[in-house]
Amino acid sequence: MARKKTHARKKHGRKKRKIIERESDEERKKAPRSFVFHRGKVGFSVKKLANDMRSVMKPFTGSHLRIKSTNRMKEIVFAARPLGVTHLSIFTCSPTGATMRVARLPHGPTVYFDVAAFELQHDLAAAARKYPGRPELYTTAALPVLNNFGQSAAPHIQMAKAIIQGMFPAREIRTVQLGSIRRVVLFNLDKETEKIEVRHYAIRSTSASTPRTIRKLSAGRLPHRLDRLRDVSELATKENAYFSETDSDVSGEEVDLPQEIAGLDVGSKAKLRLKELGPRMTLDLVKILTGLDTGETLFNRKVSKTPEEAEELRRRFRRRERERKERRQQQEARV
Repeated sequence: MARKKTHARKKHGRKKRKIIERESDEERKKAPRSFVFHRGKVGFSVKKLANDMRSVMKPFTGSHLRIKSTNRMKEIVFAARPLGVTHLSIFTCSPTGATMRVARLPHGPTVYFDVAAFELQHDLAAAARKYPGRPELYTTAALPVLNNFGQSAAPHIQMAKAIIQGMFPAREIRTVQLGSIRRVVLFNLDKETEKIEVRHYAIRSTSASTPRTIRKLSAGRLPHRLDRLRDVSELATKENAYFSETDSDVSGEEVDLPQEIAGLDVGSKAKLRLKELGPRMTLDLVKILTGLDTGETLFNRKVSKTPEEAEELRRRFRRRERERKERRQQQEARV
């Protein structure tokens, strides 16, 4: 009689969990949440761009969200309410190119952007010598930095600024934990063309007192000129003598740490560097509506109207809204 095959159980040791600083429970409850997806027929690059934008909005976004082509916008909004979703970022394609619109739930406004140019995370990772895309970076929300969005900017720029800031959690400067800020999203406004450049970086902090060669050796990188090494102490005294220029780190900004971060003590000097994660985008603000994909047009770059025409459109919109409310009241009365 043949013996019954038995499989020996492998004993797996418990993996040590890394201590990752996260936002407090109160901050996580107050944090805005978003859905990022594409609609209609779009190309492969636009689909990847939507997925890359999800990584920018992590962890307060639907990472594995799937929207069917048969799902209507009302169904998406209805499903987003119990999940606490506050913003929708929708990518579409038009004959002129890709567009992105950001809507504030549940009643708007909606801001429309033309994506003039973009580069995916995959492209930046292929061009980089060492891509810093570690999973630990996405356990906390990114820090938004808006440049040239001053008080003197036009009203439509101020509204776009409010929408962009509302997509990310607000942080209190006095109580924020520096270890929880691992990424930064830069929105740079060109005042002449009013185009917005979007960049996504990872923040890296290293000790400024430790010699560069010691940091490289601790990371497992060996010098390429070992034949010229007479003594081990030369690795610390001659920093650039035994490493190639491509391996040398870019000098970062030195700061005094007010908190303990990444194993560095309070008060020690650290160098902060930015490593680009992607995606890159160049956005052109084209339209703003008061509602969720509907309502009064507050700004339209492609269509210019006289004050009389704009006032006539407002009257038509108010009349339609009044008629719609009356019909709804009549239907509720019949039921």
